[in-house]
Amino acid sequence: MAKFYVSCTTKDLGEGRRKVCNILRSAGHDVVSMDIYTSESRPSLVKCREDVEKCDVYLGIFALRYGWRPPNKEAPGDNPLGRAITELEYLHAKARGKDRVIFILDEEQALWRAALIDRDRAAIDALRQMLSDDVLTTQFTSEDDLIAKVGATLAKKYGAAQQAAPPAPVIPRVREIKHDVALFCATASDATFAQEVGACLQQKGLVMPAISVDLFPPTTAAHFEKLGLRARETRSALVVLSDAAVA
Repeated sequence: MAKFYVSCTTKDLGEGRRKVCNILRSAGHDVVSMDIYTSESRPSLVKCREDVEKCDVYLGIFALRYGWRPPNKEAPGDNPLGRAITELEYLHAKARGKDRVIFILDEEQALWRAALIDRDRAAIDALRQMLSDDVLTTQFTSEDDLIAKVGATLAKKYGAAQQAAPPAPVIPRVREIKHDVALFCATASDATFAQEVGACLQQKGLVMPAISVDLFPPTTAAHFEKLGLRARETRSALVVLSDAAVA
């Protein structure tokens, strides 16, 4: 597995970066990003460059903010042009021959808040152009689109399986819901306690169907059919199972 250095500006892309790092880690990769710098609000340029050198892949995410520019006095003569930290990290990765994976916001398609766009676009526009000239970039239109495209890139370039999208929940139509909560219990001996719980819930004004006994564990087609019906008719379910019921 590879070790990634994830770089972006924080104000506009910090949450997206966190999710990208989670995807990388879940695929078994090591990750270094601004999130790990906890001792100070902004790490030194020297520290960032050292971390870039320790990684195999530089993954950069760029939108429409240029970002923080390390003062030249921090490392005298090291940032005379006043470049942003993200650009300096990228240039260092390039100079060290690192694999570079770049994602750039598609400003023509994205709905992006004006507060997250530099008023003076000269620096960020020049950086975006340089990145596009240097490497094959991938455009994204939203945070969700970014996450999906990072997953696809992992699968294509680094052999990591894309995370499967969770199945869409089966949501009953509003008119089908007749009850607030359904109570189920596995044995008749549990029914007494279930009745007491049900009485408390009804006192709170919740609407309940009759308590379903002998449905857990479901063993017949009729059981599953009844469970399916209750799932469509009820907002939530409560199952009462004693030790005897599961022994």
